[in-house]
Amino acid sequence: MLVREQMSRHPLAISPDDSVRKARMLMRDGHVRRLPVLDGERLVGIITAGDIWRRSPSLVAPLDEDNEDELLDHIQVGGIMTLQPRVTSPETPIIDAARAMLQYQIHALPVVDRGQLVGILTESDVLRAMVAELAGNHDEEYRPRPQFH
Repeated sequence: MLVREQMSRHPLAISPDDSVRKARMLMRDGHVRRLPVLDGERLVGIITAGDIWRRSPSLVAPLDEDNEDELLDHIQVGGIMTLQPRVTSPETPIIDAARAMLQYQIHALPVVDRGQLVGILTESDVLRAMVAELAGNHDEEYRPRPQFH
């Protein structure tokens, strides 16, 4: 089984110049925990819900949601993202991608083909592939999730 068979295609993405508040809203509304960061068409980083939480102003001082949102409007994604994230290709065997995720203790791999972001492979995608393999691809209950557009 290859990464392209399980990855989420057309993942939500954000620019390094966008605000952290926008990233948090995209994650919440899109029901995702990480966003590839694109400078034009080029992948330059990844930002996770954990990155945002760890840098949350409310960890320093108690703030109401409106004040925290106002502060997060002034912090750019590029200031807190992980630079040069590990990536995989669509043609990588999913077992190799899963090994890399374990080795580097990461929860997702952006999928890049010919320099372009084409998807993202998450722990959930790997688990879905494992369930499909263990079920002999006969279990209708474990269909791939809908893709983002």
